[in-house]
Amino acid sequence: MKKLVLLIAAADLFYLDVSVFEEFARSNSLLPLDSYLKGINIKDFPQPLIDGFTFNNRIYGIAKDFSTLTLKAKGVETPVIMNADFNRLIPFINAFGGQVTDANDRIAFSNPKTKAAIQFYVNLVTKDKVGAEASNVGAGWEGEAFGKGNAAMILPPGCPPNGQV
Repeated sequence: MKKLVLLIAAADLFYLDVSVFEEFARSNSLLPLDSYLKGINIKDFPQPLIDGFTFNNRIYGIAKDFSTLTLKAKGVETPVIMNADFNRLIPFINAFGGQVTDANDRIAFSNPKTKAAIQFYVNLVTKDKVGAEASNVGAGWEGEAFGKGNAAMILPPGCPPNGQV
């Protein structure tokens, strides 16, 4: 994707994964959004999700599909259907500035920022009560929960069971 963006005129608005965001920001390939966010209450978003797309104190993006405040205000009791798959946690670790492994390729869960990300993820279910697994809402997988209207959004695994779409 990086080479493709360099070869063609990039879109005005596009999805960019947090894991590659800083590389694009460092190269001045992105437009800061600060001037466009006037009148938006940034405090409505969890700070780590803003921090994930902030570089040199400028906001370049806001994590998409995430505002449990809005969903709860609309009466959605279980807005986020989560998966226990570790890969769903990695973007949160990146957004918090943590690490999965250290410089010696050892697990870095003792890193304070990594611990904070893991706790945030767990708290979505245990403390904030805005997340649940699909089985908790009478579904076999995340897509089914969403399709039945039992979830406002999902954090699914990489592939649905039995190739279901």
